[in-house]
Amino acid sequence: MAIEELLSALDVQADSEIGQIRANAQAQADEVTAQAQAEADAAADAYVAETVGRRKTAAEQELHKESSSSRRRVADVRREVFEEVFARAGKKIGEIRSGKDYPDILRRLVADATADLDGGYVLHVDPQDKGLMSELFPGVTCKTDISTVGGVMVTSVDGRIQRSSTFEDRLQRVHEKYGETISEVLAS
Repeated sequence: MAIEELLSALDVQADSEIGQIRANAQAQADEVTAQAQAEADAAADAYVAETVGRRKTAAEQELHKESSSSRRRVADVRREVFEEVFARAGKKIGEIRSGKDYPDILRRLVADATADLDGGYVLHVDPQDKGLMSELFPGVTCKTDISTVGGVMVTSVDGRIQRSSTFEDRLQRVHEKYGETISEVLAS
């Protein structure tokens, strides 16, 4: 029986070594699988991060583009409103000539334009105002050589000084002087 015991012992030892080999192989397989899974997870995370980053950048660029476009459209509308306000003001100012206050307004415009012209002056008016100017400023040289919705141009007798006090020029000066302020009010 010694051989049988020896064979039996060898079988037990072989089974033990096979079990040990299988355990080591399984441990190595588990380690390789875990490492492969970790690498796959890292690669997937990197891919997701890269894709999200690209999409986020693209979305931010599109948002910036749309935001800029929107700001331009708003600025254009504000500019249109601003210009429309002045266009309407110009039309309203044109109606002043037919009002009862026009002679007084014209008198003030001439006074402003001639305030420090000591050597005399020449009034330049629209032909519609010729009769009114003769009535308001008898004896003053008056030429009907401009076209305006109202107001007057004044030149010194020697022609070196010229001042405009027409409605259009005054409106333009207001536009230039207060345009930025008005734009800021429209922007708020």
